[in-house]
Amino acid sequence: MKELSKKILTFVLTLAIIGLYTLGGIGPVFADTSNIGVSKTASWYDKDQGIAKVQLTVNAKSTQIVKQKTTRIVLVLDRSGSMGKALTDSGKSKIEMLKDSANSFVDNVLNIPNADVQVAVVSYAGDASTDSPFSDDKTDLHSAINGIRANGGTNTQDGIKTAESLMSNVTADNKFIVVLSDGEPTYSYKGTAAVAATTAYNYDSTTWPYRLTAFSDTVVGSGGDYYLYGNDKYSFSGTTTYDEVTYTTNPYVNAHGYYYLVDGDYYYIHGDWYNGYYYIDNNSNFKRITLEDGDKIYSKNDHEMTIDNNGYGTVSEAYNAKAAGNTLYSIGFDTGTTANKVMNSIASAGNYYTAGSDLSSVFSQIAQSIQNIAAGSGAVVTDPMGSSTAAGKEFKFKAITNDAKKYPITVTAPDGMTKYSADYDADSDTFTWNLGDGNLKEGTYTLTYYVKLNLSELKGATGKDLESVLTNNGATLAYTDGSGTKQTVDFTDPSLDVTHYTVEYYYKDTPEGTYTKDDSLTDTAVAITGCSNITASQKMKDTGEKDSTYVLDSVKYGTGDNENTDALKVLPNKQSSENVIQTVLPQIPGNGFCDFRSEENLQQDSQRRRVYIQCAEMRCGRKCG
Repeated sequence: MKELSKKILTFVLTLAIIGLYTLGGIGPVFADTSNIGVSKTASWYDKDQGIAKVQLTVNAKSTQIVKQKTTRIVLVLDRSGSMGKALTDSGKSKIEMLKDSANSFVDNVLNIPNADVQVAVVSYAGDASTDSPFSDDKTDLHSAINGIRANGGTNTQDGIKTAESLMSNVTADNKFIVVLSDGEPTYSYKGTAAVAATTAYNYDSTTWPYRLTAFSDTVVGSGGDYYLYGNDKYSFSGTTTYDEVTYTTNPYVNAHGYYYLVDGDYYYIHGDWYNGYYYIDNNSNFKRITLEDGDKIYSKNDHEMTIDNNGYGTVSEAYNAKAAGNTLYSIGFDTGTTANKVMNSIASAGNYYTAGSDLSSVFSQIAQSIQNIAAGSGAVVTDPMGSSTAAGKEFKFKAITNDAKKYPITVTAPDGMTKYSADYDADSDTFTWNLGDGNLKEGTYTLTYYVKLNLSELKGATGKDLESVLTNNGATLAYTDGSGTKQTVDFTDPSLDVTHYTVEYYYKDTPEGTYTKDDSLTDTAVAITGCSNITASQKMKDTGEKDSTYVLDSVKYGTGDNENTDALKVLPNKQSSENVIQTVLPQIPGNGFCDFRSEENLQQDSQRRRVYIQCAEMRCGRKCG
């Protein structure tokens, strides 16, 4: 028989199960403190897909006091006459829009998780009134807001002052004042002291160069104008400044009457350049000085501080409120340029908003901003998914979050608990489980979800040393108790056993030859005991066919009692000899090569049959064609 120029292959893939450790799951492991017990269990749910079911349990043996953040909010709402007008692009009056938005705001902030929130309502026109003291009763607060009527001028300062007074009588972790106005202030309190303004607490010292530091009970303003006129306009002896001047002899500057700076003090200059000298007066102790071209001398200027608009009192009052520890938000509702400047300076930095028909959205944004600060952490479990990057022990679990029907995420809590939830961050592969709002009530809390192991990636050297995998990496329950002490309880991470199968390749070059194992192609992969769908993958087949010299003919899965037609079922370690896949690859026929595949398999292979048809009647040992 002519020597074969192409090799005949019978290629056997043997998947021998090695290192099998099969508990399939682990029972509850409790890490008890005196009052809290925690456990976590896991078990394989779909072994073919590498999916496990995980459940975390927290048992509170008695109610645990969880510290809440205390937050107090004062709504300062404009009820001046202009608020009764309809907004241009809205069918409602501004006061009705305000009521709707403010009521929603109350609902939102009173729903902040794990927070002790109370709201007070102040409204103002020509003067301010407290329509509701601090309360967490939505009905009472809604009633106060709905009772506001639009009429009169705008004394925004009195609204802020009233809110500041309410805040001075409470102790809280957070204090917020939310001020709304639809226009410029037309009233304010007359100041009794003033200083040069700075930009501290978001004060606009460019628009209002002076800041009032104290006030009388006298109200100034006409009720219809931002500016102060006549007796309502007032002033203070201003600050003294020494303004720099450059001394020259040509053109001649007579330094007499200016001041000379020595060690931070300014001294009056006497004398005359024409007489050849100048003197400085230091408490009648005259000292001669010499001035040269380019020297600096200073002119003294006394500045009068004139208060000519209601903005001064308004933004100065807001300054005082912020300096007292309150955070201010402001909303310019359908306002113009001057009113916007006032409202911007009222607010703490970054907390100024403008609104029109989107008023409800603006209130929602402020409520969310407050929630970000005011929400307490409550009792929270942080639960990262299991993973490892150690060489030979790589693996990774990811939570299944896209099939709620088949793989639901379920959270339970005792009766009476509210706002319990679980969120999954796909970037960090971590669950954050909020056990509920407020104190941790006695009873059992559970979180159940499903995770998937990256089986398809655990081939060859990747995962070759794995014997078990942790479904999670260090879950922890944390909360701050009533005494302000942070409490933590760690969960024991459940371990699930895995095993490996070996892929082996056997070849022979002639029909009469014997199989020879190619050790260079031997590979391993991770499997789960009981899975039943392992088949020869396309990658395995491609590897076996090498450079297309060998062609797949048939596959047999398992041996003995474990022999199957379609797939390999992974058996325990003691039966590993039956976990075998045999794949036979004969030579490619044609050009003088023989095909010794079975007629049945040849007929089933319709794609390749066209290649073999020319020598279909020639069998092994005969010359083709």
